[in-house]
Amino acid sequence: MTTQTTTRPPASTVKVADDEIVIRISRPAPADGGGSAAASGVVRDSRADRLAFAARVDSFAGVVMWHRYAEIYSLLQEQCAVAEADPASDVFGRVYDPLCKVAASYAAAAGVRQCTAERFVERAVACAERIPAVGGLLRDGLIPDAWFARVVEQTSLVDDLGLLALIDAEIAYRLAHVGGLSAARVEAVVAAVVAEHDPDAVTLTREQVRAYKKVIVNPLNEGMSELIITASAEDVRLAKQTLDAVIAGVCPKDPRTKQVRRSDAAMARLNGTAFTCQCGSDDCAAELSAEQIGARCARVVLHVVVREETLDGTADTPAVLDGFGPISAEHVREIAGRSDVVARDLDLGDLLDQQAQPGNAYRPVGHARYGGAWLVRDVHVARLRRTGVCCRP
Repeated sequence: MTTQTTTRPPASTVKVADDEIVIRISRPAPADGGGSAAASGVVRDSRADRLAFAARVDSFAGVVMWHRYAEIYSLLQEQCAVAEADPASDVFGRVYDPLCKVAASYAAAAGVRQCTAERFVERAVACAERIPAVGGLLRDGLIPDAWFARVVEQTSLVDDLGLLALIDAEIAYRLAHVGGLSAARVEAVVAAVVAEHDPDAVTLTREQVRAYKKVIVNPLNEGMSELIITASAEDVRLAKQTLDAVIAGVCPKDPRTKQVRRSDAAMARLNGTAFTCQCGSDDCAAELSAEQIGARCARVVLHVVVREETLDGTADTPAVLDGFGPISAEHVREIAGRSDVVARDLDLGDLLDQQAQPGNAYRPVGHARYGGAWLVRDVHVARLRRTGVCCRP
């Protein structure tokens, strides 16, 4: 197998034979500067080549990782064949199954822990059996191994192999054509495909994750500690937007960074103390009274786009939570049942007509009010009468 990139010549190549893998990576040389227009163009081209080299040269690690997975999978198959051929061995009488044996050998050879080795073997099995099309993207350098590992995790709950083959093919097609890939975009694409074809897998994931709501305190150094709160996606998004609304009232002279302000505002809210500006100026123009904070928090809106039949319970088409991505039908129906939710019917035809008019973009508005002295929030649920739209305020 030989693959060749589409960069400027001389291109980088990967040649795979039965007994070797030869990777040739062209390293661009810096161009000499000059005063002429032609020299300036050469310098620009050189800079572009050097930037592309720095950004994408690690893509060649994908083909190496793919072949590592292939070799481990081959060893696993051989171990399974040995176990099946032993008449004195049966599934229930084995001390260790073939996967654990191969993982133990790999752990010793690679110098890693057993659990890390088992995850590696499991990814090798996924690359060969469960999602080979996505594995092909890893081999071709379109996605790194870290993104492939996330796809393995997100598809691990799909039990129907026929359905998994469809999901694998669609994920591979979308990732190969969507462009501008990032870790977040890959996760969003995979989540959308899994939610569309196997809502049960998403629901199961949600049921498992819901049991892990928790608060963790990790001591750091220099008298600092870290507070980690695990909650539902909608509550976390609302909390984040609310903190931004609170800190928006400090005056321009406040010396803290935005992250420090958020931390101070969160601690003030949790501890029941006042959040104040730290500019130290006598003429501070901060707007941090309870009324001013409440007015800003009242404008916090979280948008959820969902089909009408999903809310009615006649379909299980996934919804989209703004700032998060696809959520299951069960999840969006839970959100719709909250007391702080407003549901507004939107017609797809009307939305498209409005979006086509310059200066008349659609801006959803929420009306329900929630909250106490500080926090007044909205969750807006838009019900679509037709499919195929993504409302983006």
